[in-house]
Amino acid sequence: MTQQWKITLVDTLKDREQTLRRLDEIVYTEKGELLLEQYSVGSALTDAFGDSDYERDARISPQEVPKLLMALIAERFKDLWAFEQWLVQNDIQITRTAW
Repeated sequence: MTQQWKITLVDTLKDREQTLRRLDEIVYTEKGELLLEQYSVGSALTDAFGDSDYERDARISPQEVPKLLMALIAERFKDLWAFEQWLVQNDIQITRTAW
C-alpha cells in the first residue's frame, strides 16, 4: 500500500463562534492523483443557500501532477540555489552531483 499524503490548508471547524467554519485539504492518493476537498458548515451558509453544510471536491489526474509540480516550482523559486535550500529546510532528500 502506498503512503497517502495529506495537508490541511484551512481548518476553522473547531471555532464554534464563527458563522462559517471550513476545512480545506489536499490529499495525494494511492492512484497518484491530487484530491482537493472542502467542507464548510455554519449559519452563514444557511442564510445564503438554505442549507447549513457544503461539500465539494476536485481531482488532478496523475498525468497532470508533474505539470503542476513544475509550474509551482517555476512560480515559487528564482533559481536552483533557492529551490535546493527549500528542499533541505523541508527535509526532502536530494542527491547532488558536481563536476
